[in-house]
Amino acid sequence: MDGIPQAPSFPMQENLLVGSELICNSDATYTFSDVCKIPSTVTWSISPNLQIVSSTGYSVTVSQISNGQGTITATFQNGQTVTKNIWVGKPSFNLEYNYFEPQPVKSTLNMVSDQPNLNITQQGITSTTFVGTSDGVTYFNMIKSGLYGCRANLSTFSKVIATATNACGTTTVEFDWLSARQAGNGGSNSNVYKVYPNPSNDIVNIDLRNQNNQSENGATISGELFDMMGQSKSRFQIINNRVSFSVQGLNKGIYVLKIYINNQVENHQIAVE
Repeated sequence: MDGIPQAPSFPMQENLLVGSELICNSDATYTFSDVCKIPSTVTWSISPNLQIVSSTGYSVTVSQISNGQGTITATFQNGQTVTKNIWVGKPSFNLEYNYFEPQPVKSTLNMVSDQPNLNITQQGITSTTFVGTSDGVTYFNMIKSGLYGCRANLSTFSKVIATATNACGTTTVEFDWLSARQAGNGGSNSNVYKVYPNPSNDIVNIDLRNQNNQSENGATISGELFDMMGQSKSRFQIINNRVSFSVQGLNKGIYVLKIYINNQVENHQIAVE
């Protein structure tokens, strides 16, 4: 171009460099599916968590140094490159909490990759578990295959222990569910109403926590009780900021009371004995 020499460009497909998407404690070889479609032999470079065992102008064999995202890059004589992203070792992930409105009875906890260029499904995960516990008591235990999140009921458990397994092993991450839940629903200290007695096997009362904190005139206030499967068990209007309702006949366990104040929702847990 205008008398200035340019390096030749050779169209290449990114998937020309083939090999395992996941490596553990064994060597893995990467090569080109069709050497006729590449412009020259290559120089190899790799990410710090890999080491080169051997190489030729058309292939490279690498082994694992540490877990995490790995990259293998082929640089051709004309300066063009082809990079393959792989996963090295056991899974690595964070847990992301999502609090749902207008149905806050259930929330989701999802596994997300903590690596910049690979999502959680590219880590070769074959199974996951989510266990909700509090003071050594297990409230739920979900085992999933190929799924990377759980939709969990609000309950009294305070911690979720999540595991993810691929061919290289299992990684465990603990999540403070109680803190996330309180942040999602504003925390119990922000509630306008108090609910008592709790636990109960008969009548439950709803009344203002602070009598000076009256709702504005004309406010529509109602309540709804859900079981931990999200099924509505009773509905009622709250008149003059107070009401009583019965939990007789309900199965023992934890229930979620939602109080609707115009467009806002306040959440309480009720134990039925």
